[in-house]
Amino acid sequence: MNMLIILRTKKNENLFRDIMINSIDSMNDKTAYLCSGFFQEFFKGSTYQVSTESNFDNILRNSKTKLITLGIYNNSWKPSYLYFIRNLERKGVNIEPYIVRGFKWHAKIFILEKNRKNILGIIGSSNLTRKAFSSDYPFNYECDVVLWDDSIKQLNSIILENLRKRDIKDVIKTTYLPKENLDLSIHERLEYIKNLFMDPEKLIRIEK
Repeated sequence: MNMLIILRTKKNENLFRDIMINSIDSMNDKTAYLCSGFFQEFFKGSTYQVSTESNFDNILRNSKTKLITLGIYNNSWKPSYLYFIRNLERKGVNIEPYIVRGFKWHAKIFILEKNRKNILGIIGSSNLTRKAFSSDYPFNYECDVVLWDDSIKQLNSIILENLRKRDIKDVIKTTYLPKENLDLSIHERLEYIKNLFMDPEKLIRIEK
């Protein structure tokens, strides 16, 4: 079981985005959980669309990924989130969107599930915004933690290949040890996190 701590310090290197999108693209028929305080889609005069960044929308559709989304931090970002949802729907993405009751959602979490097993998680500071999700300037300095099941060869190869392309001085690679973490495997740890944010009492489903 492997773990990365990613420090983003360069405009043109975005491991957070690339690992997320490449992992979705690597296999079909899975579920992705995507939580963010902000989903930037035509927000406040900007033409930036997070849904089209690095072919995100087409990859979601072509890989037959069910996307479950959760946000947002405040009501002013609701129109942008709704644009994001509608644009993915128009592309044919299977999306199940939620808003947390009372807003103030600020956690950034991505979990990839295959055959009812959590195989990858990214937890950190990066929202779904241009400064955090693109390779443009100006960019945000971010820190994200990646946990994954390295027994899945296809997934492990994708993550290691992304590392080979980067300046790894800004990446800490280590091993997740269940015995040091209440004997919880990565799958169990990610399941616990997923159950926390998918609490029905906290969520409002956005109807299509």
